Amino acid sequence: MNAIEGLAAYIPAMRELFDTPPYIKINDDLDYQGRLHWEFVPKAESDSAPYFFNVRFYPRVKAASECFQMVDTVIDLSSDVLHSSAKEHVMQTTCSVFVALERMLALKLTLESILKNLFSMGAEAIKPCHVKELMLPITNPLRTLTAFDFDFARIKEIKLNDFLSLEDQKYVNDEVINYFCDKWMKKWHTKRVIVVNTFFSTILFQRGKPRTRVNDQLRSNTLKYAEAAKRSAGFSRFDKVFVPVHEPSGHWYSAVIDYEGKKIEIYDSWYPTYSRNFGRTVEYLGNTGLMLLLMWVAEVWSSIRGEDEPTIILKDSGWTFDPHALADFQNEDSVDCGIHVLDNLNRILRGKDLNGKNKRILPNLTLRKSIHLQRLLLAYELYDDAKCPDI
Repeated sequence: MNAIEGLAAYIPAMRELFDTPPYIKINDDLDYQGRLHWEFVPKAESDSAPYFFNVRFYPRVKAASECFQMVDTVIDLSSDVLHSSAKEHVMQTTCSVFVALERMLALKLTLESILKNLFSMGAEAIKPCHVKELMLPITNPLRTLTAFDFDFARIKEIKLNDFLSLEDQKYVNDEVINYFCDKWMKKWHTKRVIVVNTFFSTILFQRGKPRTRVNDQLRSNTLKYAEAAKRSAGFSRFDKVFVPVHEPSGHWYSAVIDYEGKKIEIYDSWYPTYSRNFGRTVEYLGNTGLMLLLMWVAEVWSSIRGEDEPTIILKDSGWTFDPHALADFQNEDSVDCGIHVLDNLNRILRGKDLNGKNKRILPNLTLRKSIHLQRLLLAYELYDDAKCPDI
């Protein structure tokens, strides 16, 4: 009911639609209402880039994204209720929840389609050359300390220089990535994904390369990072761990340990790395050393995962490993590797499979075209958080 009230705050008709008797099909009505309020509005010739972004584009993306997260959370919770109700043979509860779940799934499909169109068409209307102009209204007041409504105390650990790392052609720094990782991990709590702090990856490297030996001190420090993430998320158990990796060279990429799917994958947006390792045998792969470390890390973290039995990764344990997953690639002249890390986390939390090898498809070219838009939206989200009392 709270979710329906939340949706009704955006679209009043939603409350009436969800109150409709179960025997009346309302999927088309849900689709119509969603598209009526959030569908993309093409850029008019007279629209300036700031007007189009602030009036036509950003409010729709923000509202549709918030509603998508709300709906997806309800779907996860409803699925849990159905599972437990079926076990206890509570048919009345099961039927009512099933109807709500069916309607939420229909609305989720609409929102997915709307957001895909928004990003695709928005990237065509808002070019990379517009980013600097669109960032000025929020960065200039910060630089001159005239942004009186902006409170850094509301976005812990973020300082002015951290915020400005979201400007075009800059490497996003640890503080910004950690902020979004922690915020999104808590926001998408039903996914049971914990995200370790970016500084965890620094203890995995020694003299610029993955460690070849482990010891009790490394084990203790490794546990501390996962315990801190689990405590921050408030989970009793977790199913996946997202690991942002910040190489000593400055390059960003990420890895995922998936306990439910029994797999570990490393996603690097730098195409030359993928191309150089394509077709090599495992002993010659560039990330083999890091993968061996992550296999050990997965066993260490399983002791606090919330399951009765710790994970033991053996030859015939059913686990799979991909040191060079087929991820979405950045432009070779860009510094957007950190933006790709955040996009990877965002899509994992939305239930997407990032590895193109699993789907036998090419990387997402739409993302490469819209990466400047992703950077811009992150800056505006951070700016909004600092102005909003409740984050």
